[in-house]
Amino acid sequence: MDSAVPPLIRLRDAVVRRGGHDLLTGIDLDLCAGEHLAVLGSNGAGKSTLLALLRGDLPPTAGNRAYDFGAGLQTSPIGLRERMGLVSAGLQERFAGSGWRISAQEAVAAAFQDSWLCYSPPTQAELEQAEAALGELGAAGLADQPVSNLSTGQLRLVLLARAMVTRPEVLFLDEFLDGLDVRSRALLLRCMERVAGQCTLVCAAHREQDIPMCVEQGVLLRDGAIKARGPLTDLQRRRRAPAGLPELDLPPSAAVHAPYLFQLENASVVFSGRRALDKINWTASPGEHWAVLGGNGAGKSTLLRALLGLVDLYPGGRLGWFGVDELPDLTHVRRTVGYVSPLLQGEYSYDLPVRETVWSGFFGSVGLYEEPDEEQKDRAEAALAFFGLQKFADRRIRTLSYGQLRRVLLARAAVSGPPVLFLDEPLSGLDRRSRPQALELLERLARTGTHLVYVTHHTEELFPAVDHVLRLDQGRVVFCGPRAAADL
Repeated sequence: MDSAVPPLIRLRDAVVRRGGHDLLTGIDLDLCAGEHLAVLGSNGAGKSTLLALLRGDLPPTAGNRAYDFGAGLQTSPIGLRERMGLVSAGLQERFAGSGWRISAQEAVAAAFQDSWLCYSPPTQAELEQAEAALGELGAAGLADQPVSNLSTGQLRLVLLARAMVTRPEVLFLDEFLDGLDVRSRALLLRCMERVAGQCTLVCAAHREQDIPMCVEQGVLLRDGAIKARGPLTDLQRRRRAPAGLPELDLPPSAAVHAPYLFQLENASVVFSGRRALDKINWTASPGEHWAVLGGNGAGKSTLLRALLGLVDLYPGGRLGWFGVDELPDLTHVRRTVGYVSPLLQGEYSYDLPVRETVWSGFFGSVGLYEEPDEEQKDRAEAALAFFGLQKFADRRIRTLSYGQLRRVLLARAAVSGPPVLFLDEPLSGLDRRSRPQALELLERLARTGTHLVYVTHHTEELFPAVDHVLRLDQGRVVFCGPRAAADL
């Protein structure tokens, strides 16, 4: 790279401070055109914050930041952000939890205005480019679908199309393959190899296989500071190995004495004339732990939401809970059953301290409106210890990283000792140290008597307690039975 060419973005002694905590400190970094960069580090290291700082979505609390995209030096990102694409968990949360009835095509076209929504009607040319961008990712069929109806993986494809439609000079990818099935991950990695000749990639990922092959340089963050930089292969060898867990256990869950935990008969869910679930028959019995598998758009997340009454069943379908065949009190079910999902993480907008967020799990509420009793507070402390969250207990959740907040929501879901715990991609956003620890914790939770229903794209992460499998394809059941009989 010609040393006379100034970097696109330069940081000097940059600091980002939020809620009294330094999220980044002393950052010196040059991002040069064509030099693709990986950002590595564990949960809470500052990866997402660094990408937000580089793109101009966060200002530096101290230090300097400068841009030069060919028109001279400037310190403000205004006028440049439309030339810097972004895909991140935070962006996905914004769209998933918004309730906006905009179509996927409109969400992509809004990128031309550097906005969430199209505040002025997009031109015909912009709509055509948005449709083409979706088509390049194999997602043309989603163009007319409301974004609020899309699965996690489908919405991720839309956000990638949105990031790429303006042909950006820099593309920031923050865990951009999380929530995607095997086919989609392979497609997007090939796509990134193509666009790498047209823009500079900055990629933060916990899974080494999720970093495009064209990315050869990286920085390693630890506690908000750059600890090393250089060839990616060298940095990957320096990352810490997963640590063991202390032998802690939560109190046992209450036993379920009923013919079944839950039961669906002839259950369908229809969105905008399309069947997201089609005539599902499924019974989970006491003592069983289930994995729910399937590609993007198969209906996995919708299935859990239907069981919780968060979406309505089409007339003719039936839902039963805890052996009661008549229509259950779904408000009581939601207070009784634990639930973790990317959508819940996006909807949990209250900036409570971690301890109070865990307390809210006793009441099934988003936010805290009731005071737990002393026994519940003691159980909450046990959950904080079980999930390794004691040192974060007094911090507000919006100062945490995405992966740290996921652990808080796992503790919130488990704190009451629920008889059933729904886990929708619970390892999404967790680093390579936290993933095996979380799987071990889930195995221990199963031993407490909590029945687990585990949604994932990664069959290699199915832990031993999972003994049954439900596989969906385009809203239909294609396998339902013991794990030993499933083709995994």
